Amino acid sequence: MQYYHGSPVAGITALVPPPGKTLYLTNNRAYALFYIRDLDVNWVTCGVAPDGAVHYDEQFPGQLRALYAGRSGWLYICEADALFVQGTSPWIVTCVHTVPVTSAEHIPDAHAAILREIGLGAVRVKRYEDKTPAQKQDIFEMMVHHIFKNRLLSAETPKARFMEQCFPESWRYAAQNAANAAEYITRWEAERLSSIDRKSAKPKTMVFYSHEFKPKNSGAAAAASFFFFFTFSPQHAPRKRAMGVHL
Repeated sequence: MQYYHGSPVAGITALVPPPGKTLYLTNNRAYALFYIRDLDVNWVTCGVAPDGAVHYDEQFPGQLRALYAGRSGWLYICEADALFVQGTSPWIVTCVHTVPVTSAEHIPDAHAAILREIGLGAVRVKRYEDKTPAQKQDIFEMMVHHIFKNRLLSAETPKARFMEQCFPESWRYAAQNAANAAEYITRWEAERLSSIDRKSAKPKTMVFYSHEFKPKNSGAAAAASFFFFFTFSPQHAPRKRAMGVHL
């Protein structure tokens, strides 16, 4: 079986895990395309459903085009390795050793490649315009939390500029209410905790962008991934690192 590792970086001949961290690969080619991304922004909002289709969730108008149009990169292909460990999703494997690249596929335009996968039914996009007012409000509040939690108002970074440009209402609200940041963070996280079905044998889980947020007493099964308005049960949900950092 072949495994893929999407990257904007050219010339990789072996995939090397960062020191003390884990390398992630996927057997889902369409999923790997989303990791040909801006590494400074690292905004990947998708997951793989139980049927193998990638679900991509826009949080601002035109997000898919804005993040991927004209962006080139590579899909690095590796053969199955006896040392690969099955991840929390059937679409992900992990390893802590160097994996040789057997071949590479150049992707001149990630957006065009993703559109082809949409046409084949391998990717389904939830457009921002199709969201309900309640869902858009949830995004607004989540982005305010993200801005506060990561102290982006005072940061001079590509990620801060991205948030200001793509989530201007959340940015303005955060700037106007910066003195209440701690209170907002506490309230937002408490409200999200209260939404979790604690009676479920396999509880839904939230992952905030820059850190994993696990409900207390939820057990290891709760350490799965969440992207906004679709959440798969833990046996199908890749962990946060697979979704947005190391893949």
